[in-house]
Amino acid sequence: MSKGFVIFAQNNGTTDYVRQANILKKSIEKNCKNKDVLILSNFDDDLSKDSHWKIENRFKAFDLSPFDETIVLDADMYCASSIDDFFNSNEDISFTTNVKTYRNQTVVDNYYRKTFLHNNLPNVYSACYYFKKTQKSKEFFDLFGIVCTNWKSFWDTFTPNKQQSWFSIDVAASITSKILDLPNDNNFEFVHMKPYIQNWKHVPNKWTNKLTFSCDSDLYVGNFKQKGLFHYVEEEFSDVLSLL
Repeated sequence: MSKGFVIFAQNNGTTDYVRQANILKKSIEKNCKNKDVLILSNFDDDLSKDSHWKIENRFKAFDLSPFDETIVLDADMYCASSIDDFFNSNEDISFTTNVKTYRNQTVVDNYYRKTFLHNNLPNVYSACYYFKKTQKSKEFFDLFGIVCTNWKSFWDTFTPNKQQSWFSIDVAASITSKILDLPNDNNFEFVHMKPYIQNWKHVPNKWTNKLTFSCDSDLYVGNFKQKGLFHYVEEEFSDVLSLL
């Protein structure tokens, strides 16, 4: 049974996601036993061609992945140590629901998640999720596609409180998960470097303006050695990671 990683990387006018995806691919090949990686950068993108983030078409992961078992990752991540055990899921499809600070503390702040909190949505993160090529997963992605294509209507129905005026692939995945009562019993987690969830009293615009970092064979941020997936968010940090 084939297993592999899929990374979505469609460049926009400001960000070179393909470069980031290749840095992530190199880190996976360095640290994981499973080294099969597919970067999706050139495919039918009618839904996202006019958007900045180009995420509206990510429900196509099921059809585009060549693997029997797939882990989908955002491009602006780094694999600091093996995540091979993420493939040991008991579910047909499962999303990350637990993220960490760079200090390895569980994130409890809902600064970026008010839509989820105020509408009782599952706290899923699409930056890292797993699926098998099964009928159950296909049913999820079929509905996922409907939600992504008609997101404004689904926002009105499922997020009347603290509603976002923009498309979010996390919200779309969460709504789909809620409709299908999707379980998320897994060991997935990653370090998420958005600044307002780092438990700081004084929060900078970018975490790279506050923390020191170093790398040779390992990645240290704020003197903490990073393990697993590191979601660095800020594109300029890819210059540092390219040295690893």
